[in-house]
Amino acid sequence: MRPTSAALVLTLACVGACSDAPVDSGVDTSADSWRDESFVAGRASFDLLIVVDRSGHDQEVAPLSAAMPALISALDDQAVDWQIGVTNVSPDPTDAGELEGPFVRAGNSATPAEDVVGQIDGMVPYSDEQPFAVSQIALGEALLSGANAGFRREGGRLAILSIGNEDDQSTVGVDAFASWVDELEPDAAMTSFSAITGPEEGLFPCNGDLVSAEPTPRLHAVVAATGGVLMDYCALDWVAGFAELGALGVGVQQVFPLAEAADGASLEVHVAEQAVAERASDGFTWDAGRAAVVLHGTAVPEVGDVVSVRYRTP
Repeated sequence: MRPTSAALVLTLACVGACSDAPVDSGVDTSADSWRDESFVAGRASFDLLIVVDRSGHDQEVAPLSAAMPALISALDDQAVDWQIGVTNVSPDPTDAGELEGPFVRAGNSATPAEDVVGQIDGMVPYSDEQPFAVSQIALGEALLSGANAGFRREGGRLAILSIGNEDDQSTVGVDAFASWVDELEPDAAMTSFSAITGPEEGLFPCNGDLVSAEPTPRLHAVVAATGGVLMDYCALDWVAGFAELGALGVGVQQVFPLAEAADGASLEVHVAEQAVAERASDGFTWDAGRAAVVLHGTAVPEVGDVVSVRYRTP
């Protein structure tokens, strides 16, 4: 299981400068080796990837049209910098994982909900349902540096939403995929996988004139493992679920990239003038790859809190 913190990322303003450190035996305290940086924690960005099975399922369009405004409103009400990209569930086409046209983002359309649903409605249907594999393709380095450039913003919150009435049929293991989702950001609370799907078990438990869905135990398992939102495909009423998905996108900055490389052992972190311990639970960790301080759990600031970082350069 993972934490369910609603924290997100970014809006940072470094207002610090070099300063002398107090003399500490065994440590280089010259002015050139120490840095002080301060950040004002802001509302985090939110990227939502929707992976859709459109193999003849026209019954999805009306409930999506009804539910999408609840998602947009939940994000806009909290001034979240959001963006939504849509792609097909199948890895078969040559453009597998590529977003359907320009992704929709906060402030770039007067009708964002209609634009997202329109992209879904206009997709070419494919029947090979592999949301795990397609998610990895869409968010892989090749497409993020190519056709999907600009969609994924590191340090922000990320959610994947799978829509379809069949289980994932890829060769990607459930545990491996859940771990991949968790590791997309340095705090697993910042990422999630959600699904509009059939029941977890049973023999065609949902099969009517307008809608049908097979059991989807693989999708259910990943939603539970990553703290996502599960919506009943058969109900065709997803308004509450989309509002809940929007709430996952509302959070505060957790990742604070430093201006220079830091000696991780020298870090001193304060949030709202309170010292923060170095630990993965309710504290801070050092992400050397991003040269960033990452706050976790109860150490995550409120919007407007000042995060101060003192560190020594190597």
